[in-house]
Amino acid sequence: MKNHKFIVPLLLLILVFIQNIYTQNVTRIELNARMNEDTYKLIPCGKMGIVVFYRGTLLEDNNDYRKWHFALFNEKLEEVWINESDLIDKMEYFNYDFFADDLYLYFYDSGKNKPDQPDFQILKISLQGYKFSLVEGHLQERSVPTDFKVVDNKAIVGLKYKKYEVELCFIDLKDGTTHLAPIEIQSQNLISGIFPDTSGHLVYVVINNFIAKEQNAVYYATFTLDGIMINMVEIKPVLDNKYLNTAEVVFYNNSLYILGNYSVYKNKISEEGINAFTESAGFYISKFQNNKQEFINFYNFLEFENLYSSMNGRDIMKIRQKAEKQKKKRSEYSLNYDLLVHPVIMKNDQFILLAEAFYPEYRTVTDMYYDYYGRLMPQTYTVFDGYKYFNGIVASFDPEGNLIWENDIEIWNILTFDLDKYVHAYFADDDLVLFYYREGKINYKIIDQNNIEDTDQVNIETKYSKDKVIEEAGSNMICWYDHYFICYGYQEIRNNSIPNSKRTVFYVNKVAFQ
Repeated sequence: MKNHKFIVPLLLLILVFIQNIYTQNVTRIELNARMNEDTYKLIPCGKMGIVVFYRGTLLEDNNDYRKWHFALFNEKLEEVWINESDLIDKMEYFNYDFFADDLYLYFYDSGKNKPDQPDFQILKISLQGYKFSLVEGHLQERSVPTDFKVVDNKAIVGLKYKKYEVELCFIDLKDGTTHLAPIEIQSQNLISGIFPDTSGHLVYVVINNFIAKEQNAVYYATFTLDGIMINMVEIKPVLDNKYLNTAEVVFYNNSLYILGNYSVYKNKISEEGINAFTESAGFYISKFQNNKQEFINFYNFLEFENLYSSMNGRDIMKIRQKAEKQKKKRSEYSLNYDLLVHPVIMKNDQFILLAEAFYPEYRTVTDMYYDYYGRLMPQTYTVFDGYKYFNGIVASFDPEGNLIWENDIEIWNILTFDLDKYVHAYFADDDLVLFYYREGKINYKIIDQNNIEDTDQVNIETKYSKDKVIEEAGSNMICWYDHYFICYGYQEIRNNSIPNSKRTVFYVNKVAFQ
């Protein structure tokens, strides 16, 4: 197995801030907010800017509809336009996609709409002309969307029904007509991803199949944009005690590659369905040519030499001792991480797979109460405190399925009820940086092929020089365009040197790697 790393001239990669007109010379916008309400949604739109939107109030003359407010900010975070759209009151925002210079937002019936109301609404926003148009339609029964993609004049939505039946819905974005394409595999199924191919004429769909809530197989199916299934192919693990969890599809050099994470025991479908996660042993990569599987390679996390930065020496020794015992029993030992897997990044003919490891954290609470006889009695129970993130894992593979290099970044101070992607990867030329944003600080690590760099930090500035952040929530950092990034979230700030010394805001900071 190859194990190489990138050589990175450290002085060439420095985190810098973009200058602007504010007192502290930071490019930043602030919108009035409340700390405990996730009011605003943010969508990065490349060099077109960013769209910020939120759910507004009910219409005075029609309580079945509610206003949604939208604003576009340019690359300097200057306001370009503000607009509104009236959507059905109980519609829930699911996700977005781009096609050309148009932004599409998918809203679906949360189960509270009236029977005669549409089951979905797709809002099209022409970013250049700030024109809004709406397409809506009906489905046969209420469902939950699992993925949303736009190709040409078609929207493709993965749908999940109560009994884990799944369908693809092809929506004509001109008139809203729908074509449902059932995926008829025995027992229970989940659509884990929709992947349009590079030609723009086909769509690949990954399906996880379960029998009696226990994993049976993983397939990918190919559809035309008219909703006609061409074929269905099983992704075969080949080896015993290998069970695929996620599958990310990549098209490269006239071949189809699938990467993801795997387990050493069968996964079970949970009541949460699409929000369920299964403990993983490592990564895999598979190649298909003309719908025939050429190989599938598995890499246990225990083989990753650079993965132990988040563990102490005693834990590492115990893990390796257990692994040796399992080998003697001819079975595989694993770390069993809960993972959020990112889409595959292609760079220099390499497949870069990034995942974030987390675990549910609980605390023990003891209350005292009086029993029937008046005696003071303790009552102890556990309380779910959220998901604790602790590691970002990255690995690179070549087209032959070999592991080229691997590394990680230790994660601190992320305990959240929202399972979201917080760690991101950025390439500056051939140099890779892993980073995440929390509590007003960007934590980043340079992946150097010959040396393991320590994680470093850079503070994000607020609007005024004497601002003091009292509380922060919902903070995250996402790639924007080129080497620019967005840090955003909610902050409660105190500044006694200005009028209205205390403010609560939804903020957006622009930063850059140079």
